[in-house]
Amino acid sequence: MDSRSELDPLDDYVFTTAPPQFCCSATYGTRPPARLPRPMSEPSPSPHFPRPLLLAGLPPELHGHGEHLLHLDDEPTVTASVRRLLQKLGYSITSFNAPTAALEHFRSEPQRFHLVLTDLMMPGMNGLEFAAAVRVLRPGLPVVLFSAFGNGCNPEDIRHSGICEVILKPAGLLPIAEAIRRALDSHSP
Repeated sequence: MDSRSELDPLDDYVFTTAPPQFCCSATYGTRPPARLPRPMSEPSPSPHFPRPLLLAGLPPELHGHGEHLLHLDDEPTVTASVRRLLQKLGYSITSFNAPTAALEHFRSEPQRFHLVLTDLMMPGMNGLEFAAAVRVLRPGLPVVLFSAFGNGCNPEDIRHSGICEVILKPAGLLPIAEAIRRALDSHSP
């Protein structure tokens, strides 16, 4: 069995808990089914919900090369989903659901990470504040904002906090892979 047959069919969906509380796929333009899909070994029962092949057709230059990313989102389902996606793309991921815990960990090993991927709206500290804090500790580190609320941010606040890319949720694999690769490539030593 090749690795594509073991992929979770919902892996190309990135969920958000922001209103209107549903997810969609940038790949197919559909909503997920009301029930969980059958295992990949079984044929798809519906022509309206084809089995996505996550990495099929994704250019190799968008894949990771073992770079270590810190991912911060206050929703555990989002961190789990994003971690699976990015690991399949070839990145090493350390995920956190609390900004204070993420910042404490980052302080202990700031050189360990190649990029930070953060949500915007979180309790205790928002993504812009988190981005500014990590960039004080490690200037030049690329920070990508990944949020359902990114379009409501002031561009000046985004620039001041050091955010280099913004990905709006829900997002499919391609825009996520492109934004991360652009951020890493533009900030490589």
